[in-house]
Amino acid sequence: MVELQKAHHMDYWKNHVTDPWVLRTMSLGYRLQFRHRPPLSCYPKETVVLDIVHASILLKEKSILFPAQRIQFIGMVLDSCTMMASLPKVRVQAIVTLIGSLKLGKRVRYLVLLRLMGLLTAAAQVVALGKLYLRRFQVWVMSLRLDSVHHRHVKVHITKECLVALRPWCSRRVRREVLTTDASAAGWGAVWRHRWVQGTWSVDHAREHINVRELRAVKLGLEFFLPYLNGRHVLVRSDNLTTVYHINHYGGTRSKPLLDLAEELWMWAHKRFLSLQAVHLAGTSNQTADVLSRHSLSPNHWRLHPEIIGKIWKRFGQEKVDLFASSDTTHCSLWFSEHDQDSPLGQDALAHDWPRVLLYAFPPLPLLHSLLVRIREESHIVLLVAPRWPRQPWFPLMISLLRGVPWELPARKDLLSQLGGQVWHPQPEFLRLWLWPLGPTRTLLHVL
Repeated sequence: MVELQKAHHMDYWKNHVTDPWVLRTMSLGYRLQFRHRPPLSCYPKETVVLDIVHASILLKEKSILFPAQRIQFIGMVLDSCTMMASLPKVRVQAIVTLIGSLKLGKRVRYLVLLRLMGLLTAAAQVVALGKLYLRRFQVWVMSLRLDSVHHRHVKVHITKECLVALRPWCSRRVRREVLTTDASAAGWGAVWRHRWVQGTWSVDHAREHINVRELRAVKLGLEFFLPYLNGRHVLVRSDNLTTVYHINHYGGTRSKPLLDLAEELWMWAHKRFLSLQAVHLAGTSNQTADVLSRHSLSPNHWRLHPEIIGKIWKRFGQEKVDLFASSDTTHCSLWFSEHDQDSPLGQDALAHDWPRVLLYAFPPLPLLHSLLVRIREESHIVLLVAPRWPRQPWFPLMISLLRGVPWELPARKDLLSQLGGQVWHPQPEFLRLWLWPLGPTRTLLHVL
């Protein structure tokens, strides 16, 4: 009896220990006493349990033998960081390929529909409302009244009802929208897809801690861009670590004002966005939102897209001097500026003499009439960018100075920009901008 028990225990030790000394000690009948509880091994051996009723095999290729935060198990990707389950890319691609192969009127084997049914059934476990989306396809397949074994190679016509039932699975993936925000003592700013918004603080909000103002800037930015962000995944980028923490952790415990604002933000946001997360953005990479929070963008100083400038130069010749520019908006090596002290030709073009070269001007609208008078009196050749607004009082004077055929600028969303192209004009089409070649020699043209 003792020998049988000893042999039984030796089998147990051989399945769990590989150390020769331990195995020899146990084979001699000694007991081992551990000073500390031994750690559990994370390298289980491949074993076969010889049991008539419950026979099982542990396969290395289907096992995760090392600790991980993201694993693939039973056809799902399990992420312990986000606590979410998703489909592997291979399964997603298989579903997309199968659905894409089903065309109206096409004949496919019943086996293909059964395979698609199996993939969708598995996907329904991790897709929101997946089981609901699956029902109509199940009803259509059942209406065929085919046996899965005897009729698997029978060809079936794809009908409109089938495609309608699969439509929820063909929806485009919702892209994540990125909103960048910043706040300062003066105000706040936010940027989304080169569109921007900025504002100043009320008296009450100006007294708040800077961390509260940073979090409030996020809420104000989300509210402004809500028509574009509603029903989307939203990622907020902020250079304030406290703001990032209170968004990702649903508030905090150290500041009641921050907790109150975070609670207000989340109670408002969870009904409108699929998800809301935040990441930290280094201050050196957040210059656009930072400028918006500290300074108001000038409504009169926009930069034409370089591709449009290239077309202008090719059509009318390359300008030598920019009359109304800054270091951020100029397209020429020489320019006059309204405020910049580092401009090569000085400040305020209307207060200086102009060189007798081909000039370029994209002036603020309030200065347009004065510019036209100066061109007429001094007979300069200027490529002028200005709106085609026939009812304005300066328009007849501009037409009288034409020396060539004007050119309508191509429509594009990024036609006008500021801050190095990071923010775009909200409605460039409203300006109806044209290039007007002006000079002393007038050519009679029918432009109206």
